[in-house]
Amino acid sequence: MTVEMTAPYLGLSHLVRAMAQAVVKANRNAEELQNPEEMEAEAAQTWESNLRGLAERGAIKGHDWDSLGEAEWRSLDIERDVFFIDDLNDCKDFTRDGIRFVVVEEELNAREFLEAFEESVNNDPEPIDWGYWVGKMTKLSAGEAARLMAALDPDIYKELGDSPVGNDTSKARKRALNIERLAVREGREYDSPFGWLLWATEQGFQVHGGYSREVNAKKKQDDAAKALEQLPAREVAYWKNGVPKSDGIRQVTFAFAGNLSTRHFTLPQFVDEVADRLTRWQDGEYAVIEAAQVLADANPSLDAQSLVEQMEYAMHTGKLVLRQNDIPISAINLLRKRLWNRFVRAEDVNDWLTASRARYLLTYPYTQVGTAERPKELRVSDEDWKQLARTRAAEIIREERARDLYPSQEDIAYSIAKGFREQGVVGADGKPLSGATIKRHALRGISSAIGKQLSTGVSRGK
Repeated sequence: MTVEMTAPYLGLSHLVRAMAQAVVKANRNAEELQNPEEMEAEAAQTWESNLRGLAERGAIKGHDWDSLGEAEWRSLDIERDVFFIDDLNDCKDFTRDGIRFVVVEEELNAREFLEAFEESVNNDPEPIDWGYWVGKMTKLSAGEAARLMAALDPDIYKELGDSPVGNDTSKARKRALNIERLAVREGREYDSPFGWLLWATEQGFQVHGGYSREVNAKKKQDDAAKALEQLPAREVAYWKNGVPKSDGIRQVTFAFAGNLSTRHFTLPQFVDEVADRLTRWQDGEYAVIEAAQVLADANPSLDAQSLVEQMEYAMHTGKLVLRQNDIPISAINLLRKRLWNRFVRAEDVNDWLTASRARYLLTYPYTQVGTAERPKELRVSDEDWKQLARTRAAEIIREERARDLYPSQEDIAYSIAKGFREQGVVGADGKPLSGATIKRHALRGISSAIGKQLSTGVSRGK
């Protein structure tokens, strides 16, 4: 397995991410590949634990973040200091398992690395606590916002005259001073972190990437939290009962007719996943196990698992229609295997139930809030929706770049998925197009970082 590093030196979180992505890439051709996002999340947990273990028992060297000098990890801080590629390739635990590390610079990751380096130099030795300044502070003063947007910690830089650390921070201090001066001149005393970001980019100021990413991630999280409140209680329970993992990720288990599906989600990803499924249900399309569960929930005398078996038997005998691209599949062409994960139309299920003289029908299980007319479904071919997605991605990148913002590929994909839902755009099979599907099949090679000029003018010493 080859691990692609974005720089010769990487901190723990960046190295774990690179190793997890390598695991997904190495298993891409597996016959039963699990969801790539789930696989990456699980691999990240495993490799973080392994790397910590290697560091604790001295099986690998570490390097001081400031000087890059080699040292034993027991004298370093694994949350702050870095791993070096040569040490990783010399580690017997990795060479034994055929794992090698190479540097493959990717523009977006390289930019993030340099921005993190700039932040460390400016605030030596501690990085900015973005979780506090952006996550908890609903309002920032002009001075606080100006310093944060210039990668300066407001608690360290009480004044902007002289550098309080042993490094040259004159450029950052001047940028903060210019931002604060204009804000005061315009009478802007306090605003939200997102409000300051919008104002600063409109004024043409260069905003530190760490600030932009944290603010946009916070807004995305807040928007998802509001969307979560609008979901049915049963769907919300899946999230609330999920097992918290790292970095806002939860392990969520969906249960339909005795079948458990466990996946890892951030809150925005979870909301997107559920919204796609509920849109599909509203359109009258259900997986067999979903249809059985919905029927059983509405009729307590029914057993969901028994219903699945009955529906599978009915499909094999031609009594329940199974379709492919809206065309009925002949029962003769159905292999004698389980069909619980295939999709059925509500009207076909109800035709079967009526013919069977059942006293119940399959209907959307939740009360639909609001009276706004849903957009007419627009089915497009695989090639067409991919082209639509790429075109929209280019528009998003252009719009965000004008504000000096560089959204991740994942953010772009989920923005496109939301737009598709609002416009009624679905795949050729009638299924909604999720953010993960769009990212995986339409956005390869597309990056908002293309054309971004990296600033390498970070100097050390007084």
